[in-house]
Amino acid sequence: MVHVKKVEIFGFKSFGFRNTTVNFEPGLVSISGPNGSGKSNILDAIIFAMGENKPKVMRVDKLRSLIHDIEGSGRRGPKMARSSVHFDNTDRKIPVDSDVVEITRELDENGDNTYYLNKKKTQRSHVLDLLDMANAGLGQLNAVQQGTVTRISEFTSEEKRKTIEDLIENRYLARANMFSYNVGLTSLEVGANGDYTVKSSEDLYTNVDMLSKLVGAYEETSKGKKTLIFNNGIQTSIQVFHAFKKAGYPIAHLDNTNTKKERDFILKWFKKTPNAIITSVSILTTGFDEPTIESIILNRATKSLTLYYQMIGRGSRILNNKSTFNVVDLGNNFHRFGPWGADLDWQRMFKAPDYYLDAILSDEEIEGAFRFELPPEIKNEFSKSNELY
Repeated sequence: MVHVKKVEIFGFKSFGFRNTTVNFEPGLVSISGPNGSGKSNILDAIIFAMGENKPKVMRVDKLRSLIHDIEGSGRRGPKMARSSVHFDNTDRKIPVDSDVVEITRELDENGDNTYYLNKKKTQRSHVLDLLDMANAGLGQLNAVQQGTVTRISEFTSEEKRKTIEDLIENRYLARANMFSYNVGLTSLEVGANGDYTVKSSEDLYTNVDMLSKLVGAYEETSKGKKTLIFNNGIQTSIQVFHAFKKAGYPIAHLDNTNTKKERDFILKWFKKTPNAIITSVSILTTGFDEPTIESIILNRATKSLTLYYQMIGRGSRILNNKSTFNVVDLGNNFHRFGPWGADLDWQRMFKAPDYYLDAILSDEEIEGAFRFELPPEIKNEFSKSNELY
């Protein structure tokens, strides 16, 4: 995995016109120091080298203000800011044939920028493309600025809704195209954990009609797209695998019984195959990042809002030519929770979880509002009627 090994800073903000080197080891690194000592400026220097061009993000009024003492007279000769970030590239995630990739950016007092890749001049666009390919780009939320986490935790529901809209609008998150297929779920049972049991889910989702419905939904909304299917049970996932394999689609099954070697092989195949499909249980809801996913299919029902967001979130990462992704729901989850990014009062949920749980529609209430569409041949017999369902 790509990570920062070292950052070298000169003339940048509080660091002055001297070379400063900060080394990083893999894993969690903590930088401590008194207020005003320049801790946050280290992160600013890293994102500056990576191509960040918004002064506000780096907490200045204009880019020129990044140069140390730009208005002062304490330095003879030209003033400049320079930051070099050294990335560990032993796994070649950045498509450069080097174990260490060094990206350098220089800003002179006239406001002109120069970029270097392993000490050779390059363009900003090339730097951004290389980092995006390694999932290390600025647009992929790899850097969280000072105070951001605290501020987000205090958001009102309206601020959260607007934030998600802004993230989508500014291409930090892809926009979800939602497709919902009505499913009868009254046979499902709720277990001690408050969610639908694996046994009752397996009984429903492994029957021939549901498997046929799933393949049909894929063909209508996601055919030819890289797709991730979530199920509630290993046997369901295996049956889904066989159904898609029989239909001639490239698919792999993944669950927690696979070895690390098997998992790595499947995920590498999934990454490099444009129209690949993975069917899984809950193993890929967290700790999995594949921006090329174009479609998420929820082949299960859940009463967990967190799980609902985790599953859909696997498709929300942006890529150069990806601004939207499909979400296909075969568990009435849209009816239960609303569309992904809906205006939810999270603070009230945490303070009064019973209020939230009581407000969720039951399966009987959801299915009571369904409108079942008639087959085309039946509709043709009543072609003069305005509404048919």
